[in-house]
Parts: sequence; C-alpha cells; structure tokens
Amino acid sequence: MTTETNPWQSAQAKEAETRWGQTNAYQESQRRTQKYTPADWQRYQQEYKEINQALADLMQAGVPPEHPDALAAIDRARLQIDHWFYPCSREMYAQLGQLYISDARFQAAYDKVAVGLAAYIAEGSAANWQQEQADA
Repeated sequence: MTTETNPWQSAQAKEAETRWGQTNAYQESQRRTQKYTPADWQRYQQEYKEINQALADLMQAGVPPEHPDALAAIDRARLQIDHWFYPCSREMYAQLGQLYISDARFQAAYDKVAVGLAAYIAEGSAANWQQEQADA
C-alpha cells in the first residue's frame, strides 16, 4: 500500500516499530492492517474524521470531557482503535491520551481539528478509565 492509502506507512511507522514493535498491540496492528484495501483505509479515515469532529463539537460547545456525552464520544474513538488496529482498553486509551499531549506531532494533528482537542481527549480518556475503575 502507498502512503496515500495507508497512513501508517511513513517515517513514523519506523519509529512506531522501534518504540512498540515488541508489544502485542503493535504486532496485532501489523497483522490486521496488512489485509486492508485502499477502500478500508478510506473508510477508516472517514470514521476518524467524523469521530474527531464530534469530539471537537462537544468541546467547542463547552461540554466537559467527563460529561456522559463526551465519555461516549471518547469511547467511540477508543473502540475505533479496538476495531481497526488492536484491543484497546480504557486504560490503554488513557495512556494514548497522554501521548496525544506529550508528543507535539500528535497534539498538532488533533489541535488542527480544533485547538485544545488533544487535551480534551486526554482528559476525557482519563475520566473514562477512572469511571471504569469506580464501577468495578
């Protein structure tokens, strides 16, 4: 696949392999994505845009990231990763949320949708995990 259809085939792919190549999540992601067609990648990218726009809309409407509507949208983002790439628990997604604000490249990508979105996702994913722990 080309970079146009597979966003993960890039310079960042080499970095991801170096950082996470030994993990089950990375290996599962590699197994799944090898089978994706250009149409699959287009469907994924459309879902990704819709999910991020829904999160941005909530944030811009002043809905706190721990509000049930925001948590449902955060969970939709988590479940997209779970569906397309690897099993993604709420704990793992909270860790990804921290990556989204600690890595300037992730932050820029989310904040391109709406300034502050990376932090909103980080706060919401942490709240979602905390709620799961409280419910357990």
